[in-house]
Amino acid sequence: MHETVGKRARVSDGGDADGQRRRVKDRRVGEGAEVADDNDRREPAVPRVAGFAPGNVVRLRLHNFVTYSLAEFEFSPSLNMVVGPNGSGKSTLVCALCLGLAGRTEYLGRMKRSDSFIKNGADSARIDVWLAGEDPGTTLKVSRVLTRNHKKASLYYVDGVETSEQRVRQLVATQHNIQLDNLCQFLSQERVQEFARLRPDKLLLETVRACDRQLLDCWTQLAQLQREHISLDKEVQLERETSRTSPRSRQDSEGAVSALRTYENTRKQIMTHNQLLPYAQIKEHKASLTRYKTEYQVAKRQLQALLNDKKPFQQLLESLASGSTQEDRAAAKESLTRARIALQELAVQLALLRDNTRDTGTQVAVYRNRTHTIAAEITELETAAEQQQAELVVAKEKIPPQPAVDELTAQKAQLFEEQQRAADAVAELVANEARTVAREHDRLHRELHDTKKRLLGKDRISVLETGHNGGRDQREYEELKRAVLYLRAHADTFANDVVEPPILAVQAQDPLLASYLNRCVDANTSRALTIGNSAAYAQHSESLLSRFKVNLRELRQGYQRKQPVASEELHRYGFEGYLIDFVRGDPQVIEMLCQQSNIHAIPVSRRELTVEQLKALTEPREGRPALFKKFISGRNLVTVNTSLYSRQTFSTEVEIGSTNLYQQSVLTEQQRRELTSTVQRFEGQIKEKREQLDEISARKSKLQHREQELKREGQRIGNKLSEFNRLRSHYSSLGEKLAATKRKLEQKRHDSRTDVTPKIAQLEAQIAQNLVDQTGKIRQMVRLNTKLQAAQTQSLEADIGFFEVRNRQAALSEVIGAFNEQETTLTREYREKRDQIETMRNTAEYKLWVEQIKGYDDALKDQLNELAEKYESQGDFNTEYIGEQVERLESEIRMINHDESSIAILQEVERKLADVKARLPAMVRKLDAATASMSTMQAELEPRLDTIVEKISERFTNLFTNVGSAGAIQLSKPHLYQEWEMKIMVKFRDNAPLKRLDSHTQSGGERAVSTVLYIIALQEFTSAPFRVVDEINQGMDQRNERIVHKAMVQSACADNTSQYFLITPKLLTDLYYHEKMRIHCVMAGPWVPDSLKDPEMVHFGETTKYVM
Repeated sequence: MHETVGKRARVSDGGDADGQRRRVKDRRVGEGAEVADDNDRREPAVPRVAGFAPGNVVRLRLHNFVTYSLAEFEFSPSLNMVVGPNGSGKSTLVCALCLGLAGRTEYLGRMKRSDSFIKNGADSARIDVWLAGEDPGTTLKVSRVLTRNHKKASLYYVDGVETSEQRVRQLVATQHNIQLDNLCQFLSQERVQEFARLRPDKLLLETVRACDRQLLDCWTQLAQLQREHISLDKEVQLERETSRTSPRSRQDSEGAVSALRTYENTRKQIMTHNQLLPYAQIKEHKASLTRYKTEYQVAKRQLQALLNDKKPFQQLLESLASGSTQEDRAAAKESLTRARIALQELAVQLALLRDNTRDTGTQVAVYRNRTHTIAAEITELETAAEQQQAELVVAKEKIPPQPAVDELTAQKAQLFEEQQRAADAVAELVANEARTVAREHDRLHRELHDTKKRLLGKDRISVLETGHNGGRDQREYEELKRAVLYLRAHADTFANDVVEPPILAVQAQDPLLASYLNRCVDANTSRALTIGNSAAYAQHSESLLSRFKVNLRELRQGYQRKQPVASEELHRYGFEGYLIDFVRGDPQVIEMLCQQSNIHAIPVSRRELTVEQLKALTEPREGRPALFKKFISGRNLVTVNTSLYSRQTFSTEVEIGSTNLYQQSVLTEQQRRELTSTVQRFEGQIKEKREQLDEISARKSKLQHREQELKREGQRIGNKLSEFNRLRSHYSSLGEKLAATKRKLEQKRHDSRTDVTPKIAQLEAQIAQNLVDQTGKIRQMVRLNTKLQAAQTQSLEADIGFFEVRNRQAALSEVIGAFNEQETTLTREYREKRDQIETMRNTAEYKLWVEQIKGYDDALKDQLNELAEKYESQGDFNTEYIGEQVERLESEIRMINHDESSIAILQEVERKLADVKARLPAMVRKLDAATASMSTMQAELEPRLDTIVEKISERFTNLFTNVGSAGAIQLSKPHLYQEWEMKIMVKFRDNAPLKRLDSHTQSGGERAVSTVLYIIALQEFTSAPFRVVDEINQGMDQRNERIVHKAMVQSACADNTSQYFLITPKLLTDLYYHEKMRIHCVMAGPWVPDSLKDPEMVHFGETTKYVM
């Protein structure tokens, strides 16, 4: 027997937590290469297409996709089995086939965004899929480039020519019948459970679509035709019902038409009477106008008679108003005022003369007493001069001699010079020695502070520097450091949206706990920046990834932490707490570690657990899953795995090594010792500089003390010189006061010798003249008093005459006022009558009535004239009677049941009846034709469908018999074709009945066996070019797995069947193999050869053949 075994997968560094590197083997592109266009890289050899059917996958190449830097797969046209340990990237092949052929991410059940499949640190990814062409020996290359550009996340190429996603999907689904959305053809690992939840009708649809697209089209058309048939049948029944009910509807409509005609006649009578109303209104209007004219003439005559009676009284009042009484009274008043003003002016002049006489007399008295006054002042000044002379003699005796003053001045100058020299010495000492030593002291103190800050500081960015990262790839850490410094420099822009990586933002309580955290958090996550939400990711991710090759982690909103056991109950199992309990740092980063690494669900015990405790935690618990998937015991990380199908539990232990990361201290011991030595050296130098400063300070204090002594001595001498100057100033001031007193004394003596008799005679003559003038003014006042009395008498007589005229005017005014009131009343009545006439002549109503009548035609006017003559002869031609007639007719019309649409309804009923009679035969013929077509199509569909389902059921039953259970496929066909359904019926116990496969009746392992056997049963009937099943054999016991494996290999390697891809993490020994199948082993580890270093290893893993 021959078996073909091949391995072409090349896997990039996935950032394992244990530090292992996945080796890359590629003859063209090394790790970290950017995605390039096909023209920029040398194409591999033309794929071998012998034996491939159109649409088969010949080759797959990945670049920067998920964990792969570069991977290539050469496939078999039959069965391709992809084998490798968990996490090696097997399922990535499934994702690549789906996305590379324009499949949607929901077909995978994984991440929803396509850019999530781009390898961390890369800007884009590329998938190349070679499909076998329609012509023998040809291939069709479909390429998809994934980018982080949200505006255009994917680019598509077909044979190197850019095209649209819609075009690729049309090519894949329509031309090659590749069904990525059909669970019967493409079953990813994450959607295995979804298969059991398929509704029976959906299962039948997907099965028929997988087996025969023409049969599916026939079934779909038949279901559509049945829906149209049901709708047409309802229309025919409705038309027949219409033909039966239309005669009764016509009778009802004829009665309604008769009532409508009565209604129309009554409404015409109402309209005629309303049209007659303008004639009656015009008649009544003219009668009112004639009455108003008569009343107007009467008012006019009454007003004219009143005006004639008022005229004599008005003329008399005007003659009284035109007399001179008022002017005489005003002239008398003016004469009286002038006399009073003249008298007041004379009184003012007389008062001024009297004041002048009194002042002149006062001056005469002063001159007569002057001699005695001057004599007293001279005596006072002589006494003051003698006292000042005595004070001057005493002050002169106190003034020191000039030599003593000169000596003190010289001493002061000498002291000032010595003080200046002392101050210069202090300044020079401070400026030179002290300042230099102080600057050196401050420099040493700053360096000491910086060194202590490094020694005691908590900024962990130094872990990204050389020597701090435990030998990791230094370029990645340098890139990360640049990104962190950029975040800090633009803190306002990023705020709390983007947080530094965990190795900087969080730390454990001690080194052992730090090693736990380092082991549980993978390397990529430990170096990832945390982004708080989707909005922040959309805002900042593009900017960060365009500048730096860093990892990003977005917090999922609404994430709920779930712990297997409450923290307070962990001690029962030997644990101290969960890993998160020993971690401190940024809350967002800690939340990210919970979401990515589940540190909130990993219990920790720093001492090793006992054998009993380990056994209780790792062995199965009555069919239930393990309590903790991961836990830490001393220096070991224990991982507990439970099979998805068989519920078998197994555990693995990994030793936890030490680390420099996540430590509370960011320094190594050697750096700490070096910094401590530097601190001690700086402290010794600072002590020396401080002693030098103390010595300089002592010298400075001594010089400053001497300076203060010289300053005090200089102040004492200065005070003495100031006292001498004060005595001199006092002596000079006394001399000046004595000279001034002598000058005043001399002036007074001169004044005492002057003769003032002529001045006194002059003033007495002036007094005599003033007395003469006062006498003349008094005579003038007597004459003015006489004139004033005459003017007062004349003014009084004028007032008496004025008041007599006013009394007569008042009496006449009362009479004329009565006439005016009556005139106002008559004038108002006159104008009201006149205005009424004008209003009646030009009212809007009158014009409207006239316009209405003008709008009547001659026939209507004749009809209205006849009716008007009739009412006139009866004496009823007025608006009141006509209005009553309108009200009566309106009351009658309200009692009539009138439906204005009754005529239209009657016409519509008659039209419908005619239409039904004309249309019904054609509809019946169309219904019969649809019935015949349904019968024909059903006759074609049912046998073929029954045959397919019967064969699938037979194959399914046989497969189930091989595993010691029972199964069957049941087809249910109710009346409606769209409700046809298919059920997978299984049983796993002899005494149990067959039950439908669903998501809750069977166990997980039973559902897996049922699903894989159904998929195998479909293999020989499917029409799709390839099928994919991912890890569906997990959890089976060895016996069933061997049986299922053999059945799968036999069905997949049979002639004329679809290409088959099976993804599995393991293979048993001594399995059944077929020469058509190919096994692809995905390997990862430091031992995998690197073709970049050894070009010969590019052929490592290529296909070989050997004989079993």
